[in-house]
Amino acid sequence: MPALSRSGTRSGTESPFRWGKRATAALADQALFALANFTLNVILARSLPPHQYGAFAVCFSVLLLLGNVHQAIIIEPMMVFGAGRFADRLPGALRAIVGIHVRASVLGTLLLLAAAIVTWTLDAQATLVTTLAAAGLAAPFILLLWLARRATYVAGRVHLAVASGAGYFFLIAGGAVGLHWLNALSAASSFALMAAASSVAGGSILSPLLKGPSHHVSFKELLPLVYGYGRWSLASSLLAWIPTNLLLLALPIIATLSEAAAYRAAFNVVMPVLLAASALTTLLLPSFTKRIRAGDYRPLLRATLAIFGCSSAAYSVLLAVAGPRILTVLYGGEYTFDRLFLALFGLLLLPETAWMILATLFRAAEKPNYVFWSALLAAASTLIVGVPLTVFQGIYGTIIAAILAALIQLTTLLLFLNKEPLAIVSVRRPPS
Repeated sequence: MPALSRSGTRSGTESPFRWGKRATAALADQALFALANFTLNVILARSLPPHQYGAFAVCFSVLLLLGNVHQAIIIEPMMVFGAGRFADRLPGALRAIVGIHVRASVLGTLLLLAAAIVTWTLDAQATLVTTLAAAGLAAPFILLLWLARRATYVAGRVHLAVASGAGYFFLIAGGAVGLHWLNALSAASSFALMAAASSVAGGSILSPLLKGPSHHVSFKELLPLVYGYGRWSLASSLLAWIPTNLLLLALPIIATLSEAAAYRAAFNVVMPVLLAASALTTLLLPSFTKRIRAGDYRPLLRATLAIFGCSSAAYSVLLAVAGPRILTVLYGGEYTFDRLFLALFGLLLLPETAWMILATLFRAAEKPNYVFWSALLAAASTLIVGVPLTVFQGIYGTIIAAILAALIQLTTLLLFLNKEPLAIVSVRRPPS
């Protein structure tokens, strides 16, 4: 008879109450940081000229690309190996991971500064050049906070992320208001504000996590594991960035920075649902792993798809009915949209959140290559169909292209799921 865990459940399972507590903490963590960034975006959209906010939106998308690389090669391996083979040496493993972060983020900063120089030589607007440089300098601090928050999930101390999230919110909101009052708020200064707030919040998390028994984990010991795991994950993350962000970068070239600002302003209202889905899929990963090993993952899959689907559908209806009024109030009339456009943004949530759940399921089954192929087809759709749609239809074409890409990547994973039953296997690696 299997032993009972401290929660009173059989080992390998988790009581709904405990899972609910962890889910609540994860949602609170995500909600606080999402609220901080949402508040910053609203203040920027209301206070800055459209070309300035457009520059912020474009450079933030570039930062997200760097963040996707960081997530794939540093954060995901940390969560896998930190909870597994280095569980008894977690503080030492985290120190080694932070060392990898420092080396990688310095390289990322140099790349973004080089991109700013190239942009300047192309005679782009000065606002875009200075904002891209500011994003590059801020990137190490912002990404360190993302790393620190996920480390609390590995250590089972998500309350640290929740507490730092509250501090981060007040620093971002108060700092943005203060910069506006001093007439110093700009796209570039916004990244400086995010860097400062991230330093404080990230430091408050890492300080207690790095304390503990000094079991050393060397950089040389960890790096091969990170590299071996991260190759499929990195390829998938880079491709997954394309459908949502590439066309936003193309809008200033095809149209104007003002159109990019308008697209970002509309996208802000669907971000809460996507961020909540991201937080819950982080918790679903170990649950799916246990269910796959037991051979009964389908009930959990159906339940999560139903919950996420109903929530996304309800939010879509809310956007279609009340969205124009909500955005008018949020942005002070600076950006206005009709119901059809906002309904399309709401429609994006359904395939996007469903794909996130299925991608988590395949990662739990140690089949990241399937996630890669779904992301590859979606990226190809964006390049082949999405770019022409954006050229001829502007921001309407951009959102239609994003919906099409989301449907393609979801359909691909559904076909893979129907093709064969899932079972834990060794992670397949791409050829060297």
